[in-house]
Amino acid sequence: MRIAILHDGPLSEIVAASSLNIGIKNRYDMSEITWVIPEEYKYIYKYNKEVDNTLSWTDVERGDYRKFDLVINLWPTVDAHKVESSFYTGFGEHDDFDKYVGIFDNDVEKIGMNIFQFYYYLSGITWKGEGYSLNYYPRNKMSKKRIGIDIVNLNLRECVYKNLNKNWGVVCRIPHKKNIFRITLVYG
Repeated sequence: MRIAILHDGPLSEIVAASSLNIGIKNRYDMSEITWVIPEEYKYIYKYNKEVDNTLSWTDVERGDYRKFDLVINLWPTVDAHKVESSFYTGFGEHDDFDKYVGIFDNDVEKIGMNIFQFYYYLSGITWKGEGYSLNYYPRNKMSKKRIGIDIVNLNLRECVYKNLNKNWGVVCRIPHKKNIFRITLVYG
């Protein structure tokens, strides 16, 4: 099932909506998730294994996508029908959702659910406590079988080096960097 999730809000809302990735993958086993978000936020799903594709609104206008089976509109000002699909849900699709149009402007009174529950409600899925779905690619790769130590006291450092279990890996000394924000009081 090819699913498009539409969101045109700020980054903080897109991050909260990322929990839908988990819920959709749990509900639809072989789902293919595509997010349609502003160009400047496309990087957020770059390394996410649950998201198969990320499109910008410019990509949608050019028609750089295949037809979807389901479109979930999570932002009230978005016209979901700009994206071709067999079925639509979310803002603009049901009269029940119209009362929540001003929710992101704080125009709607307390709705009695948290933001995760609200996004799941819009998508027609029951929230089961899923959290954020964010992955990242670390800039530095850790070396296996290496132990880094930074001990200022020379005697203590030698003691630790001698008594450390060498089966854990190679001991590497991390150079001690002086904390320039630390204030040393000198009594004289």
